[in-house]
Amino acid sequence: MEPAGYKFRASGRVGDAGVIFATVRRGIMTTAAPKRIDPPFVGRPHVLFAGAEEHAGVGPLSKVLETEFTVTRVTTGERALEQASILPPELVLVDTALPDLTAPMVCQALLAEHRVSPTTPVLFFAPAPPTFDQRLALLRAGARDSIGLWLPPGDVARVCRAYVEAKREIDQGATENLFDPVTGLYSWQGLVRRARELGALAARQRHGLSCVIFAIDLPPAAESRHTLVATRSAAEVRQTLRVSDTVGRPGNAEFAVLAPATDAGGAVGLAVRLARPARVAVAREIGVEPDAVILRAGYATAANLAYRPADPASLLLRAGSALYAGMPTPQHSWLRAFVEQPRR
Repeated sequence: MEPAGYKFRASGRVGDAGVIFATVRRGIMTTAAPKRIDPPFVGRPHVLFAGAEEHAGVGPLSKVLETEFTVTRVTTGERALEQASILPPELVLVDTALPDLTAPMVCQALLAEHRVSPTTPVLFFAPAPPTFDQRLALLRAGARDSIGLWLPPGDVARVCRAYVEAKREIDQGATENLFDPVTGLYSWQGLVRRARELGALAARQRHGLSCVIFAIDLPPAAESRHTLVATRSAAEVRQTLRVSDTVGRPGNAEFAVLAPATDAGGAVGLAVRLARPARVAVAREIGVEPDAVILRAGYATAANLAYRPADPASLLLRAGSALYAGMPTPQHSWLRAFVEQPRR
């Protein structure tokens, strides 16, 4: 069964991590490593609108936006935080008159808890143009601007469209970055490049290279926190790794470790050693005991890249395949090994 929160999205190109892992789930394994990740922007932009029910302007503004955007409406700040982790939106509108949380509180939580990406614009919806002090407060909270029906409807739509287009341009450029700008961990693109660098070194030195990918299964009440939990776990694990090891995030709810000069036995030992700090980080984040955390892992190993040349980046794909369809290790049912199928 696919774990909740594992949400790679396919954009239709073989270079997309989502296509690769979706292909793995269907039982097809390819060793072609990705060249780049295409921007996942297709269809109508998704807007999350947190508007109080008693606010008369919420309905009219929603109708204006629905001509160009897919709008998800919620009526409280807490619901906005929950939905932001699930969608995710390309634009967030926050009413300044929510019944439970203030607009700055919602905005700060969205960004600080990584419920939206740093490039996602948050706009405040206010009944009147903001004063200088109000504008300063929204900027300090992380919001970009303030809108309302004091603007002509056409201008409101144009402002929203401009912010979404700016986000898309920034995100498209960020796909070429090797590091996640939020966490400092290697991105998928960075992991691919680092695997090839380590593979070249391993081939010259006639050493092996291993990859372990971890996934965390959260209880239903904490599903919206998968991204944050995976980030915290990866950061905790990084503190216990060798200098030569590499840790990154191939997806929202996973983290991966590349370990040079490590054979299959070493990969098992590495996974077992890292499981404890990973569980502790998750337990601390969601408020449970470490032993209650369900952790799964898959690993793949290239014993000697000089003897059997292959694209080292394919280890990422194989470890991802093992996570779902690998062979369980004898003493650790949560850890699965990639087993290469014989060619027909």
